[in-house]
This record gives sequence, structure tokens and C-alpha cells, in this order.
Amino acid sequence: MIYLKLMWIFFKIGLFSFGGGYAMIPLIMDEIVTTTHWLTAQEFSDIVAISVMTPGPLAVNAATFVGYKITNVFGGVLATIGVTLPSFIIVSIVSRFFFQFQHSSLVKRAFYGLRPAVTGLVAAAAVSIAQTSILRGFTENDTFLYAIIKTVQYPLQHISVPNLIIFAASLIVLLKYRKFNPILLIILAGIAGALIF
Repeated sequence: MIYLKLMWIFFKIGLFSFGGGYAMIPLIMDEIVTTTHWLTAQEFSDIVAISVMTPGPLAVNAATFVGYKITNVFGGVLATIGVTLPSFIIVSIVSRFFFQFQHSSLVKRAFYGLRPAVTGLVAAAAVSIAQTSILRGFTENDTFLYAIIKTVQYPLQHISVPNLIIFAASLIVLLKYRKFNPILLIILAGIAGALIF
């Protein structure tokens, strides 16, 4: 039964996610951490980190890792099929009619409306990951606003300084040197984490 539920959850996520893998993270977290309690926020954050640095699409990697972590290899396969099946079906249907409607003002306006929503989903994913990687002493039940208020009141108690330094250094490198290889940055951050922790 858990296999069907796992596939159904990832089918819904694949069906209602727009904007790629990063936009799916809040939906996956809501289903897997908040609703079903199959994983903790920390476990999910670790899975996202692994999914980002392994080859392939983030959403597929995350589905595979979550399915495997919750059940086994078969669960990983079913979660992966679940998350990719809606895209396959939708693309098969849309590709038949897209060229007829690609210049439609209604279609263009719909895409303009989707962009801010996707930006919000990506921002929500960043906030969720920041809450489990940079901030400490909070659970998945604590809201981000609560975490920020407590962090401002007691910064030394709630900020992981080494994690913040790794994050800030990575951000500075990526903003200053736009052509810096992200794979090398991930490896360097992993080495820094291994040495520090």
C-alpha cells in the first residue's frame, strides 16, 4: 500500500509543479515531511543536497532518493515513475496542439502569470533549506518567521556559524565569478564541511 501511496504523491507533485526541480521542493517537503512524516526536515534537506550534486534533474533525483529512503529500490523506482509520468503525458498532449496556439495572447499571459508563482516556489525552497542548514535548534513545525525572530533575539544560539561561512563564501564566489564551476564549488564545500565537522 505504501508503494501506491508513494507513487500517487509523486504523481501529484509532478502534475502540479511548474518551473522545474527547485519549484518542486516545497511540494515534496509538504507531502513527505509535513503531511506523512516519512522524513524529518533534516533528512529531507540532506536528500535535496545529494539530489542537487548528482547528475540528472533535481526532481527525478529527489523522488528517487526519497522513495528509496522511505522503502527500498522499488519505492525509488515508483516515486521516479510517479514524478515523471505527468510530464510525459502533458508534453505528449501539448506538443500536438502547441504550434496552433503558441502565438495566442491568452497562452502568453498564462505563462507570464506562472513566472511569479514559480519564483515564489523557488524562494520557499531556499527558505526551507536555509532553516535546516544555517539555522539550528528548530523543528519542521516551527515557522520561518518564528525561526528568524528567535535568531535575531539569540543569534549565537541559533546560527550555525561554520555553515553560514560556507554559504556566504559559496554565494560570494558564484556572484563574483559567474563562470566558476559549480561542481568544483560543491566539492570544495564538501571538503570544508568534512574538515570543520
